[in-house]
Amino acid sequence: MCGIYCLLAPASYEPCRLHAKLVNSKLYHILKRRGPDSSNDLLKPINTKSADDGQQPAEFHGLFSGHVLHQRGTLTPQPLEDLDGNVLLWNGEIFGGIQVDSDNNDGDLLLTMLQPCQSGQEILSVLSQIKGPWSFIYWQESQHCLWFGRDCLGRRSLLIGCFTDNKQTFAVSSVARRPEITMNERWSEVPADGIYCLDIEQWSKSRALSVQLMLFPWKQDVVSTVENTWSPCTSNQLEEAISSGELQGEPQEEPHSCKVIGPGLNPDVSIITMTACIRSPITPMNWSLPSKTQEIVLSLWAEQRKLQLLENGTWETLLKGSASVTMPSKMDEIHHFEEMRIFNASQSSLPVESKPESLPLRTEHDLVRKSDESVNQLGISSCHRVSGLTADPSSRNLDQERSPSTMANPSASANCANKVMITDEDALPRKELCLGREPRDETRDYSASVTVFECEMIRAVKGLIEILQAAVNRRVFNLPRPNNKSTEHPSSEHPKDAVFQDLKKDNLQNPQSLQSTLGSDPNSHFSRHPVAMTTKHDHDSVTNVRLDCNQHEENSHSEFSTRVAILFSGGIDSMVIATFAERCVPQEESIDLINVAFQRPPKTSGKATTDSKHQKQSYDVPDRLTGRAGLEELRKLSPERHWNFVEVDVTCEELHQMRQERVSDLVYPLQSVMDDSIGCAIWFAARGQGFLATDAGSSPQPYESPAKVVLVGMGADEQLAGYSRHRTKFKSSGWSGLVAEVNMEIRRIGSRNLGRDDRIISDHGREARFPFLDEDVVNYLSSLPIWLKADLRLPRGVGEKLLLRVMARVLGLGMSASLPKRAIQFGSRIAKMENPKEKASHVCNRLLEG
Repeated sequence: MCGIYCLLAPASYEPCRLHAKLVNSKLYHILKRRGPDSSNDLLKPINTKSADDGQQPAEFHGLFSGHVLHQRGTLTPQPLEDLDGNVLLWNGEIFGGIQVDSDNNDGDLLLTMLQPCQSGQEILSVLSQIKGPWSFIYWQESQHCLWFGRDCLGRRSLLIGCFTDNKQTFAVSSVARRPEITMNERWSEVPADGIYCLDIEQWSKSRALSVQLMLFPWKQDVVSTVENTWSPCTSNQLEEAISSGELQGEPQEEPHSCKVIGPGLNPDVSIITMTACIRSPITPMNWSLPSKTQEIVLSLWAEQRKLQLLENGTWETLLKGSASVTMPSKMDEIHHFEEMRIFNASQSSLPVESKPESLPLRTEHDLVRKSDESVNQLGISSCHRVSGLTADPSSRNLDQERSPSTMANPSASANCANKVMITDEDALPRKELCLGREPRDETRDYSASVTVFECEMIRAVKGLIEILQAAVNRRVFNLPRPNNKSTEHPSSEHPKDAVFQDLKKDNLQNPQSLQSTLGSDPNSHFSRHPVAMTTKHDHDSVTNVRLDCNQHEENSHSEFSTRVAILFSGGIDSMVIATFAERCVPQEESIDLINVAFQRPPKTSGKATTDSKHQKQSYDVPDRLTGRAGLEELRKLSPERHWNFVEVDVTCEELHQMRQERVSDLVYPLQSVMDDSIGCAIWFAARGQGFLATDAGSSPQPYESPAKVVLVGMGADEQLAGYSRHRTKFKSSGWSGLVAEVNMEIRRIGSRNLGRDDRIISDHGREARFPFLDEDVVNYLSSLPIWLKADLRLPRGVGEKLLLRVMARVLGLGMSASLPKRAIQFGSRIAKMENPKEKASHVCNRLLEG
């Protein structure tokens, strides 16, 4: 993490005054807080050649400022300048795409790769290889061009500033300060829609005060949707979206062709969108939609899994006892009559070998029997009765194409005359199904389909575990640690089942069944902690406070080092991240779980009470309660891990003070009530100052987290339909509307709030890292059909982020896996704390004060 800044000013400014003004400014101190380990500035004269031979070259001063938070490799001061005069300011992490040795600096390597580039297309080609969060500023000396931009997901902040003082002055910075009314500054966030370039020579010749930028947009490769074995029907909406321009095709090759001149980031900037582009590392969405029959199978599966999805039950796979299952390549290879033959064969005395060889699904006798018994034991009265989990059917519309199917109303199940006709082209042969009784043959028709879906869900869970654990590992493996010279960059290609074999160490009742089902390789070399670690604990090298949180076991170590913290509410996102962090962080290190709460005003009038118990209860907000419950789950799941549950309690007075002194500048240029409440909550949490959770009756111990890396759960809701607006869209437009909404969420995530969150967290000299927004994770989730990720016919706490909830259960998590979404401003109780009548979209006057 770094704070980066560049100012281009005409030669009429004295360079020494430019530098002195910057160093003495509030902005400079904000930049230094982002990078406390090294601060350096570079003043560089810039000469441009004019097309008119008789005209003197125009001159500019370039002021570059770099502030480094050292996280990996060798501490390398910035700005970086090569022998050709190119200058790089790099605020990012190369986690993949380009191989970076553990003892090397990724900024140094990137400058080496950029140095020989002459054309813009070559620069774009280098940048397109990077996987990881980044923003950058690059001065290309040979072409007199200033390049800057953010990764396509916008995980690092970058702003541009224009100064209306009748001179050509332009700045790019990680942060800014909120300007006073009388100041002539205007800052805007750089959109994460591509790479920007300012041609100084052209700007100089234009003699215009406004800045004209070239935009080279991100574009996705157009690929066909990833086929899923349970997906016989693939919607043509992807092709329609491509033809309508919603998804971009292959990049054009004209390096400097003007396509569109549009409005700029502010009135002082204009943008020319170029047809040349930079290839996006994010692949298109899978637009597959379920058929009506598949919806019934989904509902039957959910009914069978009701105990695991709604209650604190362990996840026992339907494939118990099966050594292996060969998955069919396509669902359309399995016709429903063939499923009947499989089922009948499993119920008869015929050996498995006598089953038709043409069937692609091979299973053991007890596989289908288990499925059939589950259906009967749950009392499902017909193949489409889903009375336990399915939402109210009154909101469903059978006539709407590919909309959620109408499910049987439990109250009407006794009416045997009520019939449903299934007529989908990929449904079972046309027949009438009577509700309220148990037509065994019809139930059997769906048994194999439910089993196939179970296989698909488990395979999707397995894949997510592999990829998400690798994403967490990339974000914690190479932090400065004693004796970590042997640490190597984790390979992006792990053995297929290496990560998943680690589930056998978790709190599962039936680990052997799950391991055999998923084909885990017991000889895999992927260890529980793949990072290099020091097994001998050095008491003298650790200075941070340690409190024994594991009441049930004595630990011989009185102190633990801490290098990783998690913004922790106890919800499913932070619990999953904590579970994977436990697997990747060396065992001798503790992990900080930071939980923030804002003081609740007393309900009764009169003097404030001084009772310590009452004051403590005033911070028992929803996130504090779920956080404590989540801590207990983690203790049970990983009793050998030392967890620091950091309770951050914020008073009203401290909130007002720090908003005025720090948060207001960091939130800028945003200014809504929601930006204020979320920004303040994240700022106090990321500060990490609070008290360690103690036993009842013990005095709380003050604590400040020493961690430089903060793992956060942003990105899961956008990709897995976790917001209430997804339910609204699903209710009005069905599955197709939900897929379109999720696709829109992913495409616009870079323009939402990640830049703000980066500015907020980095103000404490810590780096925010987003495992759910790892490129491999995003691409994997995008490849899955929507019904594996969410089923919004199911109630809150189950249907949204369904895949993540199933994975959490498989990992051994308990009730946290079924907690519904609760935003941080509501969970911490900062929302409406000061003005209950204001709305989230209103301009927050508190940010404008002082």
